[in-house]
Amino acid sequence: MRWLRRLFQKEKSERHLDAELRFHLEQRTRDLIAAGTTADDARRRANLEFGGLEPTKEDCREASRARFFEALFQDVRYGMRMLTKNPGFTLAAAITLALGIGANTAIFSIVNAAILRPLPYKDSSRIVSISVHTAMFPTFSLGASWPDFQQIRSQAASVEQTAAYSNTEKTLTGNESPAILSIAAVSDGFFEELGVTAERGRLFTEQDQKPGQTHVAVISDAVWRTRFGANPSAVGKTLLLDKEPYTVVGVAARGFTYPQETEAWLPVSLTPADQQSHTNFMFEVLAKLRPGQKPEKLQAELDTIAQRTARDFPDLGADYHFSFQYLLERHVQGTRKAYFMLLGAAALVLLISCANLASLLLARGSARQREMAVRAALGASAGRLLRQGLVESCLLALIGGVLGINESRVSQIHKSALEKMATALASNGITSSQAF
Repeated sequence: MRWLRRLFQKEKSERHLDAELRFHLEQRTRDLIAAGTTADDARRRANLEFGGLEPTKEDCREASRARFFEALFQDVRYGMRMLTKNPGFTLAAAITLALGIGANTAIFSIVNAAILRPLPYKDSSRIVSISVHTAMFPTFSLGASWPDFQQIRSQAASVEQTAAYSNTEKTLTGNESPAILSIAAVSDGFFEELGVTAERGRLFTEQDQKPGQTHVAVISDAVWRTRFGANPSAVGKTLLLDKEPYTVVGVAARGFTYPQETEAWLPVSLTPADQQSHTNFMFEVLAKLRPGQKPEKLQAELDTIAQRTARDFPDLGADYHFSFQYLLERHVQGTRKAYFMLLGAAALVLLISCANLASLLLARGSARQREMAVRAALGASAGRLLRQGLVESCLLALIGGVLGINESRVSQIHKSALEKMATALASNGITSSQAF
């Protein structure tokens, strides 16, 4: 509280300090008079012992820990005056910093969203995607068959949850203009594994996976808003997909479109042949490791399952095995190096900006040699002069940072606006390249 009073109620603090010192001075004077000293001699001796009222006040101010903040505020005010006094230098330095910081902010935002930030799914760091490899297709990573998925679900003890899905497209018809929707046929547990909730209605249950009960659908928030006008009564409506009716039972949470911008999800519907076929590699399998489980254990379990399957079904070919990849790694595979190269290029731009700014500061420092010499002659210490330079540099960094961040936001807004315009034009029959 004393620090705050000293900083924001300086006059009141000075009055308190003056009153306190005068009290002690008068008390010492009275003590000397009581000891037999005359009033004039007592006052003179008391002043000599105190060393003078004003020097004592200055010593008290220097001893106060709030003095540092007072001096810092003085440096900030002085630095602001110096920057406004030289607008040409300030503008050149701020723009130089803004270009470097803006480029780094924009690129790092992209890299952070694409590579560094976890995927927006529950416990996404534990979710892996399982693929099949066989000598029949030596250059491809295949999806799993339905029997493979069932074996992994039942025999992989290191896995907490598993789900399978396959992608397709279906034509939506009805009262409005026809449209092709991206569809995912998903197994039970798909939404639960990814931690997805329903914005409206419900998601799939085990009952929906039974034969004859699979003509239900969960639609994305985007389809709900564009095709149904965000009408809550959309739940229970019928969708005609490839001329087959599906009842809408729910709307997925806003922003959820996995996998690959999916617009609607249907329960897996399999023929008896598909349920038994080991060569119908149509499903992508997602598995969530148990907490604390090592990936090596999962790989050992997958190897055991693959060896047993290859032995029982020789038609699968030689070198039949499973592999897995963390979901985030799968999303960024082949692009991580490019992203980091882009980030490195942006960092190089910032380094060049800093070098240019250093040259500007050196030139300005040469012009201020006389000023610094005068301040040193008046009693300013080397530390105080150094702190003043650091404060001015920090003010420049703050101004450049604010401009750089605003520049990055403006660039992102422009990019988003261009993408929306291209989408609107493309919906009218104009291709994306023509739109841009």
